[in-house]
Amino acid sequence: MLLLGETGLGHSHELRAVQERLGSSIGRSELIDCAAPGTGERVRSVQPHRVLLLDRLERADVDTLRALKGFIEAGGHAIGALEISELRSGYLDALDALIEEDPSTLASLENAARIRLEPFRPEQIAELIHRHARRPLDSATFAAIQRLSLGRPYWALDLLTISEAGQLVPGPRPSIRHDRLHELNLPAMQAAARLAHGLSPETLAAAAVLAELDPIDPDSAEDLAGGDLLRELTDRGIAMQFCDSDLLHVPEFVAVSLRSTVPGPELEQTRQRFTEGLLSLEMLGLPLSDRDAEFCARTPLSGEISRAAQAAVLHRVLEQRLVFGVDGLTRALFLRAGALGRPLETQTRIRALAGLKGAPTGLSALIETDIPEEPVRRLAHLNAWAVLSAEAGVDTGEAHAFAQFTPAGSAEATTALVLRRLNDAEPLGTDRAAIMACAASHPLPEVACAAGVLHALDAAPRGASPIRSLSAAARTLAGRMGLPESRALHHLHGSILLGWALNALFTDTLRENVEGLHRVAERLPAGSSHAVWLDHLEAAARALSAGDVDHALLEWQRMEQRLPMFLPKRLTHTIALISRALTAEKHRDRNAPPNVASTFTGMIGYLSGHLGSLDPSAVHIETEEQPAPLVAIAAAHRRAFDQQNPMELLKIAEHLCENEHWAAAENAANAARRIQLKRRASGAVGRCDRLLERIDAAITLALPWRAQTETPRPVPQSARTPLTARERTAAEFAAQGLANREIAERMGCGVRTVESHIAQARAKLGAANRSELVERLAQEHSDFTFSARIP
Repeated sequence: MLLLGETGLGHSHELRAVQERLGSSIGRSELIDCAAPGTGERVRSVQPHRVLLLDRLERADVDTLRALKGFIEAGGHAIGALEISELRSGYLDALDALIEEDPSTLASLENAARIRLEPFRPEQIAELIHRHARRPLDSATFAAIQRLSLGRPYWALDLLTISEAGQLVPGPRPSIRHDRLHELNLPAMQAAARLAHGLSPETLAAAAVLAELDPIDPDSAEDLAGGDLLRELTDRGIAMQFCDSDLLHVPEFVAVSLRSTVPGPELEQTRQRFTEGLLSLEMLGLPLSDRDAEFCARTPLSGEISRAAQAAVLHRVLEQRLVFGVDGLTRALFLRAGALGRPLETQTRIRALAGLKGAPTGLSALIETDIPEEPVRRLAHLNAWAVLSAEAGVDTGEAHAFAQFTPAGSAEATTALVLRRLNDAEPLGTDRAAIMACAASHPLPEVACAAGVLHALDAAPRGASPIRSLSAAARTLAGRMGLPESRALHHLHGSILLGWALNALFTDTLRENVEGLHRVAERLPAGSSHAVWLDHLEAAARALSAGDVDHALLEWQRMEQRLPMFLPKRLTHTIALISRALTAEKHRDRNAPPNVASTFTGMIGYLSGHLGSLDPSAVHIETEEQPAPLVAIAAAHRRAFDQQNPMELLKIAEHLCENEHWAAAENAANAARRIQLKRRASGAVGRCDRLLERIDAAITLALPWRAQTETPRPVPQSARTPLTARERTAAEFAAQGLANREIAERMGCGVRTVESHIAQARAKLGAANRSELVERLAQEHSDFTFSARIP
């Protein structure tokens, strides 16, 4: 039998599992590593009645294969594990030599059963990673391991080690730092590196550069790398099919071990050759992907490719990179853009100056430019003015901050009002009515959505409900996002996307809006980077609703680090408020500083399972407003608890479950159970127990690392109240079928006392009748028997 599969799929693990099943302790099997010296002699020493397990059979030499053939002909059974990516490293030559020596070998090989090892499904990789992780992983790191492992469990384990060593770079295009990998002694990466054994520097360079590009169709890959090199890479399993597509790619996990072996000049020459080929496609009107465009922008060219084509790609990459800040590469690209002699688009130049030199420099450059007449560029200019003024410390409420603007009518005046108020952090006050009217009727969808975001950011810290229709307005706007004529507004669009996400969080509609949010993110420049902070926000909300404040804070802080630049002040202020509220809840600081919005702190405490966190006096709702959904349910929860109303508490728990607020639901269900237990309502207690079991399973699903760690759940109230010795005795007698009078005689007490003991036992165990009592006793007490003793 042959176990076939790509490297990293766990061939050795499968063989050890087979050996364990066979029972190696009584000598039923022999596990041999074919990469070790003297393998042939070891195979000959194995008796045919034992099962021969051959690991790394692709490393076997002719002598080992000859010995294996003799073992099988003697009646022995063997299982060999083959990594098909390494078959050309010597195995096929050895097999050809053996067939030439003894042609019957071919028939023996054809009779062998074959089992193909398949990649793990995403949920299997997730379970594996969480089981082995030393601490919970944030969503970006987890996604990077999922993406780079390609479903190969041993790659995933090595990537986890790389992550814990600080060498994994998560993000929209995750990568691996290679400067200290040799210190980690990673077995799966060493196996991947063996795929390149004996390849020429030119071939290795082509593999390393292909890994820097998006997956590519085979014809284009052949044009760039050359047919012979590409065939060599595909034969070795270095260049492989990407997912279920017809595209080829070189996995980062393989490429990282190659880059340090390729001479620098060879690598740079290959990059230049590939860049020239890609830019030729761009010149033919076939636009490059964002990743390929960035690859071309990083590679200096001296020769024949049009400077205009180089400049166009470089400007597009700069526009995208400036959305998320300025780093060393962005600075280098900015200098290259100047050397090409093609001026940057006005908004891109101003953002670059603000990122490189600070907001005052960017604002000064903006002042020196003429105000555009075209509506889209005029709006972009006004938005840049508002954001940079706030960042530079200029009071956006003063007239001189917008002195260059002479509103041409009420629409533009309202636009200026919305953008000014987005860039301060004060309550809207008398401007609230105008802002709400703008959200409902402004002719520019960007301004209408910005007004809706502004209202949401004003309402949520007070406990009021934001405008729930914002998502509809944002979907209308989504059709304009990413279009060439609206690209000047991509910073404003990014702010609206973030505001829409926060509004969904405040209105408890994040689950139903998250797919739409991701679709909008895809349309924006640097859309994959927007998707990263969206994932963090969603993960923070999920962790908080499951009662894990520590992980919610981790995800929220990661989100803050990965947000786009040039956000309005009110957005950043609200995000900081939530971060401080999460920190206060993490430390259970009931005396949080006054600059932490008490409503946010209370709502976060309530979601994490603490009913007393939300102070009703902290909620400030105007006459025409409604409370936020979670504020309303928290108030109802508090009333039901104060009134000791178990049925209402149970209804609230079920409502919270429907909205996946598991920790708050657990609090309500536990409170209902305790009340019903005191009232000896065994049927109602059973209903509570079933709901608590559902909640516990949901929390484990929402926080998969909980099932893999020894960390206890933070809300232990769901544990059953133990039976007293007398209650258990009475219950066991009842389980035997004795009548209450017989039980009373045996226990030496009155019948009423027996009835009380049995009622308490049924209530505590959630048994609706005596038949269920038997089942529950057996479930709850492993030592349960029918021989009850009187204590």
